[in-house]
Amino acid sequence: VARRAGFILVDTKYEFGRDPETGEIVLIDEVHTPDSSRFWGYNTYEEKMSKGESPDIYDKEFMRLWFTSLGYKGEGEPPKIPEEVILEFRKRYVSVYEGLTHKKLVIAEGDVNGRIATNIQLWLVNNHTIK
Repeated sequence: VARRAGFILVDTKYEFGRDPETGEIVLIDEVHTPDSSRFWGYNTYEEKMSKGESPDIYDKEFMRLWFTSLGYKGEGEPPKIPEEVILEFRKRYVSVYEGLTHKKLVIAEGDVNGRIATNIQLWLVNNHTIK
């Protein structure tokens, strides 16, 4: 799936937990997103590696490298991220989403916090007894 979309799924992490009611082990985090996985560009990979260059990166490593290039190592006040870096980061995440799902990303507007709270409540009502 990743290759057909123009990416290499380099690695990923899966997080599991145990359902307290059934004892069943369940997947508890997002899967195959740029936050849980590393994606590299498939079409440019061999050329870049043959030149000793880094592959095209389509995941959160893009931001880590940007911060590192400024000498920021996660301590103290982080540098302000310029708009063009934010837009490039967003473009990379969107390209992974749209490439893997074959769907155009539609960004919902409005009360994000309210929508999250409503969705959590709906999930709790439909999936678990609230205790």
